[in-house]
Amino acid sequence: MLIGWADNWDYVDKAPAAEDGYQGAMTLARKISLGKYRGEYRICQRFAGLPDPFQYPEVTAEQIDLDPDGALDLTVVSEDGSWIALGNDLGEELILSCSDTEWTIDRSRAGKGDFSGKFCSARTGMIRFPKKFADGRLRMIFDRSILEMEGDDGLTSATIDVYPNAPYTKVRMSGLKNCRIGTVR
Repeated sequence: MLIGWADNWDYVDKAPAAEDGYQGAMTLARKISLGKYRGEYRICQRFAGLPDPFQYPEVTAEQIDLDPDGALDLTVVSEDGSWIALGNDLGEELILSCSDTEWTIDRSRAGKGDFSGKFCSARTGMIRFPKKFADGRLRMIFDRSILEMEGDDGLTSATIDVYPNAPYTKVRMSGLKNCRIGTVR
């Protein structure tokens, strides 16, 4: 099992804190295992202790209202050109887009970001991580200000912090298959 610190030394001392409604955060617990990819063993990280995402109903709508009393649990099969956007009534959005080779997370318009030039710099404002499979499955959990992602059956993972000025209240999406949305409390 692994639990990590969900922040970054480059800007943690400048990031919004308790007086802004945020606290230091830890990642979800993850189970570490070995998996095979192209004949080689790789370390995999899978979320531990969460409900099976296939218990949630399949969703085909392009916009869904979020439950304000829990964390969003979204599982999809992504394809080139598909995208997901979490947003609020202030027009702030956290956008995840997909190509055949990578997922891109754009937090440049996700909320507070001017507290440090290193938070939304050219290197950290657009975060990319590779996909191992062209139509890989992606599971994401979002709770107030932490986005956790598990892709390709645990071969890729990411934890990203954002600081929206108001809670995200909706999720918009396009080009996804087998989309399942639930709430973790």
